[in-house]
Amino acid sequence: MTRSSQPVREHISDFDGDFERTLRRKKKLQESNPPSPEPELEEQEVEVEEKATAQVGGQEQGIAMDNRTLKELAASGLDNAAPLCIQYPMAAQGKTEEFELKSSLLHHIPKFHGLSMEDPNKHLKEFEVVCSSMTPVTVDGSILKMKAFPFSLMDKAKGWLYELAPGTVTSWESMKRAFLEKFFPTSRIILLRKKISGIQQSQGESFPSYYERFKSLVASCPQHQMKEELLLQYFYEGLLPLERQMLDASAGGALVDKTPRDAKTLIANRALNAQQYEGVGQRDTPRPHHVN
Repeated sequence: MTRSSQPVREHISDFDGDFERTLRRKKKLQESNPPSPEPELEEQEVEVEEKATAQVGGQEQGIAMDNRTLKELAASGLDNAAPLCIQYPMAAQGKTEEFELKSSLLHHIPKFHGLSMEDPNKHLKEFEVVCSSMTPVTVDGSILKMKAFPFSLMDKAKGWLYELAPGTVTSWESMKRAFLEKFFPTSRIILLRKKISGIQQSQGESFPSYYERFKSLVASCPQHQMKEELLLQYFYEGLLPLERQMLDASAGGALVDKTPRDAKTLIANRALNAQQYEGVGQRDTPRPHHVN
């Protein structure tokens, strides 16, 4: 016997002598005691059955809803209407957001219809003045303005507000920004800038009238983004030659030698004095005599 076959011979005694009988016995035991299903498989089967039941129930419910009339379906859609575009913020510390809008406040609020001849900046100023003067001490002023602002819009302007996407307005500043972007677009700002920079005093127009027209033009466009010295320069260049000389004489030499603050005060005082004595000392032009 060779050396390589010796380990195999040593382990022959480990094998079962009646191997076939042992195998048949194990098969009989397995047939008499079948293995129980695994818990995971049972849970998966239960989930599948529940999903199938839910799908069937949903289909039955959908069929039941489809049996409603058109009138009932149209009325049910009112419950799913889109929310208002305004989302009120948290009230400031020490203030409350629970209050009732008084009829006296709503009665004094200015109205804006969204027409081209209306001034949206003026509307915002008047609205803030009314709300600031009628806001209770314990109420958050920003929330009050957000709640009262829809009552100041009419017709086209009110339709614009309710067409905004939900969550567009979250503060009073965002409300003003959205309002001006709609009714005071960039094209209108550029047009007013050109009018300010190119303003001219008309023949026969008095100094006070020219000054008031200039102030109204600047006030109508708070977004002009022009410095004070630049506005004074446009006003000075637009004067008639005689009015410009008189203004320089009032400045004691030249208006450009004054600071912007002093120049603005000088112009305002000269316009006020001229307005107070406007028409004094002027004679009526003689009427020509006609012979019939």
